Amino acid sequence: MFFDIEGAFDNTPMKSVSKALADWKVPTMIRSWIIAMLSQRTVQVTVGSTTITISTQRGLPQGGGLSPLLWSLVADSLLSWLSEQGVFAQGYTDHGCVLICGIVLSTICDIMQCILRGIEHWCNTRDLRVHPGKTELILFTRKYKPEAVKIITFYGQQLQLTKQVKYLGVIIDSKLNWKQHVDAKYQKALMASAIRPVGLQVKRREPPQRSLTGYTLLLHDLCCAMQLLSGGHAPSLLQLASS
Repeated sequence: MFFDIEGAFDNTPMKSVSKALADWKVPTMIRSWIIAMLSQRTVQVTVGSTTITISTQRGLPQGGGLSPLLWSLVADSLLSWLSEQGVFAQGYTDHGCVLICGIVLSTICDIMQCILRGIEHWCNTRDLRVHPGKTELILFTRKYKPEAVKIITFYGQQLQLTKQVKYLGVIIDSKLNWKQHVDAKYQKALMASAIRPVGLQVKRREPPQRSLTGYTLLLHDLCCAMQLLSGGHAPSLLQLASS
């Protein structure tokens, strides 16, 4: 199961950050300083001659050096709880996945339903939410015709089983043969090599060697990927640059 927490950095309330800092036994002085920094921020928007200034009520500063660490402390409690339930859980920023291994599919579905209720309860206690429309279920099995999956709901919506998911840029299919991911990367590399970059258009009196050097540097990584994925049948870097 793959899920996505809605607006993790934008919607994180101060009380969740304060609780996470307390759970990790951060000194009171540092904890108070962090909460004061987050709660005393202002946002100003100017449109034409109109200026609006408001105080922020929640959220972590985008691009802030401390923001990823604070969110990791908040999300750690969810990953810890999931691990205590005996399932494999992993998270990256606002994305997460849960893996349940077993033999009896109906039992796996029951465990997954309990896990989803736990995730929903964790979000409710921290004033967060997981988007059920972006939550994807996938069954990894070697069976040609697996048994029917029991109904699994999340936030009152029934989750549908999918054949493949895209997680952190990697396409994962139910058979784990990676064919869809390899094909997608190969086609993307072919399209990138066939389109001349706008920023490298040859200008009047521009030395040809300068364009060739920029074009070669831009396509170097793509050509390496094409050669690797195609088993050496893709065009070489020299052929693409000279054309």
